[in-house]
Amino acid sequence: MFNIRANYKLIILVIIVAIAIFIPAKLAGLTSERESQQYEILSAPKVLAYVPEPKEVSKPAQDVITMIVQSTAYTHTGYMTFTETWPKFGTIAVDPKVIPLGSIIEVPGYGIGVAEDTGGLIKGDIIDVFMETEKEAITWGRRLVKIRVILPEAGQ
Repeated sequence: MFNIRANYKLIILVIIVAIAIFIPAKLAGLTSERESQQYEILSAPKVLAYVPEPKEVSKPAQDVITMIVQSTAYTHTGYMTFTETWPKFGTIAVDPKVIPLGSIIEVPGYGIGVAEDTGGLIKGDIIDVFMETEKEAITWGRRLVKIRVILPEAGQ
């Protein structure tokens, strides 16, 4: 026959399993087997993958210089720039000994451009901004401007 003293661990395990199955169903308001088939007891969502948040990478501040230069203008010549791009609005010719190629230059009255070209007459503190038409280039003339130059990052 069944010996309670010898099987008390098994009896306790059966009671725990019964409580684990029936109590959540009763708490959810389920009263019959038929109702338990209609409702599903939800568990915590499963984590499929852990993706860590990206770490902030601090970039060194780029060097910004301000200088007063003479500015002239040029238009289409039929040639590519020194950096092998076709000139367009925003292309600026510089002396690379003064302003490195690839620098971003803010020119008052013109806007923001990139140092992409050099020129035979562009020596020292002179820049040459590209204009779409000859009329615009002539209207620009020669003028002194205070420019802001953001130097390219090392390795560019």
